[in-house]
Amino acid sequence: MAESDLSNVEEENITTLEITPLVAIALVLVIIFMVTAPLFLQPAMKIILPKAITGEAEERENVT
Repeated sequence: MAESDLSNVEEENITTLEITPLVAIALVLVIIFMVTAPLFLQPAMKIILPKAITGEAEERENVT
């Protein structure tokens, strides 16, 4: 009779779903998204590239 009582308790523990860890993970994800979202809204760094003297492409000698 003691074995049947233990099996009922073990089955009950397996079927329960703990919400606290799920809520904790969800809140951590929300915080991570809130911190990283402004990084995507900022414009990228502007780089001023030098202009070419001529618009023609120079021919390069193929190395064999």
